[in-house]
Amino acid sequence: MAKRTVLLVFLAVGLLPATASASPPIDAAALAEDCNKDGLVEVVNQLRVDGGSGTLLRDCFISMAPKATLDLRDVTLDGGDVAFVIADAQQFTTVRVRDSSISLGDDGAIQLSPGCCAGEGEPDRGEYNARIGVVGSFLRAGTVEVSASTADRNGTVIVKNSILKGVAAWSENPVVVHASVSSTGGRASVYDSQLISVTGIRIATGTFDFTTAVTITTGAGGACTSSGNTPPTACT
Repeated sequence: MAKRTVLLVFLAVGLLPATASASPPIDAAALAEDCNKDGLVEVVNQLRVDGGSGTLLRDCFISMAPKATLDLRDVTLDGGDVAFVIADAQQFTTVRVRDSSISLGDDGAIQLSPGCCAGEGEPDRGEYNARIGVVGSFLRAGTVEVSASTADRNGTVIVKNSILKGVAAWSENPVVVHASVSSTGGRASVYDSQLISVTGIRIATGTFDFTTAVTITTGAGGACTSSGNTPPTACT
């Protein structure tokens, strides 16, 4: 799949609930190895990735079952022009990223998106009440998206003390934060973070909250847009 057409419909972690049972944790090297086998990872209940480093050699697509949780803590992932994408996630799914770094190539793509994309091709499959939290982390690729329940209701996004950096000059908005942009009840909060883009940044959700200082930067000719927010929140 071409990086420019990857569907990126892509964070406080302590505020998001954990599931009742979990498999033994793996490290970043094991996650990368699993991805590199066939490009597919399925999260049925809870997958904890704790520590270590790994290199992605191919696109990695993560599928999440209802109520599944993906935890990344103290993890370092790198790679070239590949995609790290949650391609299939359902209701009450959760992604938590803390003190981690994911750094991919200029034509690479990062999508962290529980609750995506309202069951395309699957009628009546809900993807509501998804949550994602990114705290103390660094995400860098051609395009970076952090989203929850993009086409369904009650998505929650928290970004705190983190850097989201999109370097793709070919994308109108290399950095995107979305929560329930096609439905109701979405909420996104950004705390003390940097959103860096060479062209533009798009923030869209039912409620957007710059709770404390946030730095949003774009390159020459860049633009930051904010829409659908209550109260209206300007980007500069």
